[in-house]
Amino acid sequence: MVFEFLLVLLSLGAVHISRASHTKRVECPDGVHTATNAACCALYPVLEDIQTNLFDGGKCGEEVHESLRLTFHDAIGFSPSKG
Repeated sequence: MVFEFLLVLLSLGAVHISRASHTKRVECPDGVHTATNAACCALYPVLEDIQTNLFDGGKCGEEVHESLRLTFHDAIGFSPSKG
């Protein structure tokens, strides 16, 4: 019974891995990054700028904590219908 479970588990893992390998990626114009959607290439320079120039050179400190809290935690109470 354990052998059958392991066989099923390995089969499902093989299917998952084979699907992942067929994901089509595009190369971004910078020649460094790839993305699954060409529109995402425009976001890599923004990401690098944020990581380099904001939040103490990419260190996860108090500024990062406050930004995430402000963006996600405080947005819980927002409702498009109630304002």
